[in-house]
Amino acid sequence: MVTQIRLQEVETALQLARADGMNLQRTVAALRNELEQAIAEREQSVRDVVSAAAQDAAQFKAAVAELRNKLEAAQVQRQEDVRSAITSCQAEIQQLKSTVAALRDQLEHMTHEKEQAVRDAVRSATEEIVQLRGAAAALRLELEQTLTNKTQAKDRC
Repeated sequence: MVTQIRLQEVETALQLARADGMNLQRTVAALRNELEQAIAEREQSVRDVVSAAAQDAAQFKAAVAELRNKLEAAQVQRQEDVRSAITSCQAEIQQLKSTVAALRDQLEHMTHEKEQAVRDAVRSATEEIVQLRGAAAALRLELEQTLTNKTQAKDRC
């Protein structure tokens, strides 16, 4: 009987151990499922982050390319504006040089005309002075003769 009780106790312990083993197997299976699900979720999160980073990188590359194109276009436009300004300035400089040359020629011509007018005026004044001196000398002679004649006429009277 002791053996039988003992046998029953062993069977009960065995049943309990089997039940515990099954519980452990279910717990291990549940934990394995949770771990696999957590790993899958983590891998999905990593894929999502990598995908978002790749999209951001693609957007940044596109933005950089667009800005580079705009910068290059602005540089080309600036070079064209500079060339246009240089051409315009060169044309204006040429016009100003032509105007200066024409004004210089006109000034030289006017200077020669003035110098000629001064020479003509000096010559005319010199001629007039000579004529006036001649006239003054003639009038002096005439006056002297008149005075001489008067003095002689007085002396005779």
